[in-house]
Amino acid sequence: MDDKIKKNLFAKLRSPLHINYISKYVLKLNEGETREILDQLINEGDIQESDLAKNYFSITTTRKI
Repeated sequence: MDDKIKKNLFAKLRSPLHINYISKYVLKLNEGETREILDQLINEGDIQESDLAKNYFSITTTRKI
């Protein structure tokens, strides 16, 4: 993933966002590609899926800057 896109995504994920919003307005990709990117970032420990609502994502509180 491009560093510029990743930086923009992290700026938006300060509060939980739904995958549809991330896909349509932030990454401008289809939902399948967005899901792959988000899964990769979850595995790296950079973001997390909300415990309260399905398909909402935010930055992890332990993320290294």
